[in-house]
Amino acid sequence: RSVSSSPYGRAHVWRVRKPKIPNPVVPTFVQRVVRSDGSTFLHRTTSPKSYIRLTRDVTNSPLFNNGVTKG
Repeated sequence: RSVSSSPYGRAHVWRVRKPKIPNPVVPTFVQRVVRSDGSTFLHRTTSPKSYIRLTRDVTNSPLFNNGVTKG
């Protein structure tokens, strides 16, 4: 509003200020993931570890692959 309805004028009307502290920047790192069958892929994560080897994943877990548990 350009005109204040206050008897004191615009002296007490505050403008919206920008925040003094900017939002934090979350770093992301490239991580190489090795599945249990040896296949690898890269993805970005907030973990600083550059290499991770999975022992249970979609290729050998009975939760994802019912054919593994059935004989």
